[in-house]
Amino acid sequence: MALTAPRLDVLIGDPSSGGHFGRQQTRQESPSTLEEDVSYDFSWLQHAAELYGGGQKAAALDVVYDRVDRLLSAAEYKQLDVLFSNIFVENLPPELLLALLTVTLPAAGKLVGRLAFYDQVWYSLEQAGESADEILHGLE
Repeated sequence: MALTAPRLDVLIGDPSSGGHFGRQQTRQESPSTLEEDVSYDFSWLQHAAELYGGGQKAAALDVVYDRVDRLLSAAEYKQLDVLFSNIFVENLPPELLLALLTVTLPAAGKLVGRLAFYDQVWYSLEQAGESADEILHGLE
């Protein structure tokens, strides 16, 4: 499986603004129907991408597995759903995308945005000429 790393400059955010990393803002409606700002720190994914781009693939995967495992252990499903819905899959190395799908597989039923993320990864792999069905087998 010959997977190559795409460019790493725009990984998450609003596509119309060119994207950004670090703090991702979302709006959430509270029971009183007032909107609250919820802020999540996704800089760990930028760090993983930089490690990967610098040839430290194992360290990059460790960052992803460790951080997502912590989020899952703390039942931070909403934060992961926000990540899944805002990530630009075409700008992350496929191995990091596979790591995100692998580590979240046990909680797939609790992650509303995971299936759409899976579909985006599948499409991205196909566009790159890879066999997405083979690579993603068992990660649905």
